[in-house]
Amino acid sequence: MNQQSRTVLRERVIAIFLGLAGLAVFGLSIVDHQLSDLNLVQVLIAVLLLGTVILADQYPIHLGRGT
Repeated sequence: MNQQSRTVLRERVIAIFLGLAGLAVFGLSIVDHQLSDLNLVQVLIAVLLLGTVILADQYPIHLGRGT
């Protein structure tokens, strides 16, 4: 396994752990509140945020040095 593939693998593992941590926090926040207290807009915002994080991971913006 070369250095570049190790780096890519490490970044993917970190992204998976961060995603799972975010889902765990979201799940705990839902469990902490009554279902009647949940606002549909807040749930949709959380889902959109999760979607943007996934898209940002799939399509990163690469900046050159000194920019």
